[in-house]
Amino acid sequence: MAVADDRGLRPAGSGAEFDRVPPQDLPAEQSVLGGMLLSKDAIADVVEVLRGTDFYRPAHQTVFDTILDLYGRGEPADPVTVSAELTKQGQLMRTGGAPYLHTLIASVPTAANAGYYAQIVAEQAVLRRLVEAGTRIVQLGYGAAQGQGGDVDDAVDRAQAAVYEVTERRLSEDYILLEHLLQETMDEIDAISSRGGAAAGVPTGFDQLDQVTNGLHPGQMVIVAGRPAMGKCLAAETPVVEAISGLSMTIEELVRRGQAGEPVSVRTVAADLTVRKATPSAFVHNGRLPVLRVTTRSGRQLRATGTHPLLGVRGWVAVSDISPGVSIAVPRGATAGDLPVETWDVVAEELGILSWEMVNERCGRSRFHDWHVDQRRIDRECLAELAKALDSDRLRRLATSDLAWDEVVSIVPAGDSEVYDLTVDGTHNFVAGDVVVHNSTIGLDFARSCSIKHGMTSAIFSLEMSRSEITMRLLSAEAKVPLHHMRSGTMNEDDWTRLARRMGEVADAPLYIDDSPNLTMMEIRAKARRLRQRHDLKLVIVDYLQLMTSGKKVESRQQEVSEFSRSLKLLAKELEVPVVAICQLNRSPEQRQDKKPMLSDLRESGCLTASARVLRADTGAEVSLGDLIASGERDIPVWSLDEHRRVVPATMTHAFASGVKDVSRLELASGRQIEATANHPFLTGDGWRPLGELAVGDRLAIARRVPAPRRVVDVAPLRVSDGRLSRLAFGLAEPRLGKFVADLWSYGGSVRWLPDEDRADIRYSSGSRHVVDDLARLLLRFNVVGDVGTEASGFRLTIAELADQQRFFDFVALNAALPESWRPVLLKLRMAATTHEFGRRSTRGSAADDDVYWDTVASVAGIGTQEVYDATVPGTQNFIADGIVVHNSLEQDADMVVLIHREDFYEKESPRAGEADLLLVKHRNGPTATCTVAFQGHYSRFVDMVQQQ
Repeated sequence: MAVADDRGLRPAGSGAEFDRVPPQDLPAEQSVLGGMLLSKDAIADVVEVLRGTDFYRPAHQTVFDTILDLYGRGEPADPVTVSAELTKQGQLMRTGGAPYLHTLIASVPTAANAGYYAQIVAEQAVLRRLVEAGTRIVQLGYGAAQGQGGDVDDAVDRAQAAVYEVTERRLSEDYILLEHLLQETMDEIDAISSRGGAAAGVPTGFDQLDQVTNGLHPGQMVIVAGRPAMGKCLAAETPVVEAISGLSMTIEELVRRGQAGEPVSVRTVAADLTVRKATPSAFVHNGRLPVLRVTTRSGRQLRATGTHPLLGVRGWVAVSDISPGVSIAVPRGATAGDLPVETWDVVAEELGILSWEMVNERCGRSRFHDWHVDQRRIDRECLAELAKALDSDRLRRLATSDLAWDEVVSIVPAGDSEVYDLTVDGTHNFVAGDVVVHNSTIGLDFARSCSIKHGMTSAIFSLEMSRSEITMRLLSAEAKVPLHHMRSGTMNEDDWTRLARRMGEVADAPLYIDDSPNLTMMEIRAKARRLRQRHDLKLVIVDYLQLMTSGKKVESRQQEVSEFSRSLKLLAKELEVPVVAICQLNRSPEQRQDKKPMLSDLRESGCLTASARVLRADTGAEVSLGDLIASGERDIPVWSLDEHRRVVPATMTHAFASGVKDVSRLELASGRQIEATANHPFLTGDGWRPLGELAVGDRLAIARRVPAPRRVVDVAPLRVSDGRLSRLAFGLAEPRLGKFVADLWSYGGSVRWLPDEDRADIRYSSGSRHVVDDLARLLLRFNVVGDVGTEASGFRLTIAELADQQRFFDFVALNAALPESWRPVLLKLRMAATTHEFGRRSTRGSAADDDVYWDTVASVAGIGTQEVYDATVPGTQNFIADGIVVHNSLEQDADMVVLIHREDFYEKESPRAGEADLLLVKHRNGPTATCTVAFQGHYSRFVDMVQQQ
C-alpha cells in the first residue's frame, strides 16, 4: 500500500479532527466525588480504582486528593471538613467554593454506586492517555525520520514504553481469594519436589547457597557486598595536597594525621568532572605490597599497586591494564587544555547512527568540513560545539571539566613499598601525585552460572569495570587460564588450548554487558525492560550500587543511594527477575578482631548506640534499641516522618547489631541528645546529611507533634518511679494525660510571671535526666516543644516559646482544673500574645501544616567506640529516636544480603588460605547461613569447595 507524500499539506477537516475535546465524563467525576463526600465505604471503593490524575478537571483532582488526605489521617471527609482543608491550602475558591461541594453531593444518584462511576472515570483517563501516547509516537516517528530522535530502535522502544505506560496506570485489585491461589501454589510445590529440591530460581553456581535459597527468585533484590580490593593503594611517598591548608604532604603523613583525628581534606573529582574539596571517611595503611611506577609525558610519576585504578577519558582503568600512549586525568593547569586523541572514541559512541554530514549541518558548517577525526587532539571549544550538536551531557562534561589529560609514557615494576589508601564517600576518588586515582568477582560468577552453565539470559550493568575487563575475567574463570597471563601477554600453548576449547560455549551464552559510563537508574530500567521483552531476561546484575549517580540535585548521598536501592527493588518486581546489586562495605570490619563483616557495614549506612530510644506508635512509650535487640522483637509500630513531614505510623521490621564503631554525641539547642556514628544521616534544612558533615548552627528536624498512640489506656493518675515516668503514662487518653501533667507540674514544676523580662517562666525540675526527657516526649501530644537543661539541683524542662506556653495552658485547662496560682500568669500570657512576636525559637521555625520543629546543632563531640545498632523501616525510611528524626539502614529493600569474607585477606598465614565465606545475613523468605567456597584468585572466580581442581 503506497502513501502519497503530503508533508506540508493540511487535509481539509483536519482542524476538526484534532481540536476535539479529549475523552472525559464530567458527570461521572462529580458523582464519584459526591459519593466519597457521603460515604466512607465509597472512598474505599474508589481508591482501588482511581488516582488523582485520572480526573479531567483539575478542580476535581484537588478535591479528590483532599478527601484522600483526610481519610488517610483518620479524619471525617464531608463538605465541612473538606471545605476547611481546602481553605487552609488556599484552594477553596479555585475548586468552586463551598457551594460546589454541595453541588457534588446533589449530583450523585447513590453513593453505593461510586465504584462503578469510578470505573467510567478510569476508562476515560486511559483513553486520554492513549491519545497522548499516540501523539508522542507520531512525534517520535517524524523526529527519527528527520534525524532528531535517535536511532530507530530507540524510537520504537520509547513508543512501546509510551503504550506500556498507558496500560501500566490501569489499577486492578491486588488481592486474590485464597482458593484461587491454592492450585498455583500446589503446582509450584509439586515442581520443587519433582526436582528433588533443586533450585527453582536462577542457580547461583554455589550448591550450598542454592540449598538455602533455592536460587535467585523473580522479584527479589539481592545485595552482595564485600570490602573493596585491599590491594588498591599508593606508595608512602605519594604527594597529596591537603585541600584546607593547601599544603603538600605525603599520603603516609595524611593518613597518620587522619587516624589521629586531625581535620584533613583532599581534592576530589565529582560526577560533573569538577574538582572539589572532600573529607575522607577512612584512612588505611595496607602494609607492604609490590608497586608499579607510572610516568607521564609531562614528567609526573606515581607509584601504585597494579589494581589501583586511574581515570582515563573513557572511565577508570587499573594501572596494570594501562598501556603507554593512554592519557590519564590530571588537574587542569599544568598541561595543555586540549583533550587527547582517544576523546574521539567517546565522540563516536555519542554520534550513534548520525553521519558527519548531519553533524556539520547542525553546527552550521559546510557538509564537507574536516574535523580531523582520530588524527589529532580535540580542543574544548570544538568538543563543546559537538556536545551541543549531539545534545550530549557526556561530551559537555568533558568540554567544561576541571581536568587535563597527560599521556602515559612508561609503566615499570618499582619493587615493594609501604602502601596507603583513603576512602572518599560519594566520589570514591582523590587527587594524589597530581593524578586522579580511585579508591566483583562474585557477581560475574552468578552471571556465569546463569548464562554459560544454564543458558538463561543475564545482563551486567558495570559502572566499575570495562566490558573488555569483564570479558577477560569471564574467559579466565571459564577456561581456567590465569588472568595475569592474559593481561601480561604470557599465555603458553596449554593456555591457548584451554581458551579455544571454551570459546564456543562462552560465545553462545546469552550474557549482555553494558559498561556505559554514568549509567542512570532510568537507563538501566529501559535497557532491562527491552532485554526482558526481546530475550526473556532472567537475571540483572548492577556493579556497583555506590558508583551510581542520578545526575540530579539530591538532599544527601545517603538518600540518593536509598532511592537507587528502592528503584532496583521496584525493577525486580516490575520485570519479575532477580536483581543483584553489588555493593562495597565500609572499613568497619577491619576494626573487629575477627574481621567478619556485618549487615551494618554497607557503606552508606550509619548506626546508633544502644541507648537511643525509639518512640513507639502502639503504646506511645519509648524503647531503646538495646532492649529491642535483647528481646528480638520484630515488626515494631513506630512513629515516622512522611514526605509531607507529618508524623505517621510505620513499621520497624527489625533492629540489628552493627559491631563496635567510633561514636559522637550530637547535642541540640533544645538540650536533646543522641549518640551515633559519623555516617548516620539526620534530616536537616538542606535534606539528609550524615552526622560527620554537621556543624554548629545547622538546623535539624525534631518532632514537634506526635499523635495519640494506637492503644490508649484509662488508668488512675501515675507517679514517678525508679527515676522515670511510668510507661503507662505515654498511653493515657487525653483527659487523663492532661490531669497527669497538671498533677506532675504542681508537684515538681513552677509557673510564674517574670515582670522584669515581661514573660512567663514555665519549668519542671527533677534530679533525673530521664524524667525531664520523658516529660518532654509527653508534651509532644499537646504540640508543645520544651527545652532540656541543667540547674543546680539537677535537670529542668523549660517551655520557653510563647506559642508553646499557650498550648500547654490550653490543653491542661481543657482536661484539669488549673491551680489558682497559674491563672494570673495565663491572663498575662494572653495579653502578651497580642503585642509580642513569638519567641526565640521562631528562628528555628516550623511550617503550620507539618509536624517538624527546626532545632539547631549546639555541639558534636566524639565519645570513643561503642557497640552500635541500626534498624529498618520500609517505606518512609526513617524513625524518631530521642525525639530526633533519623534515617534507617540501606539494606531495607533487599530480600537477601550476602557478605563476602576472606580470612586470608587479613591474615596471610591463615590456615584457611584460599577459602571464602558467603555470609547470608539477611534472607526474607528463609534461614540465614554461612556458605564456604573456594577463591581462585588466579582465575578470578569463586567455586564450590569440591570443584577446586
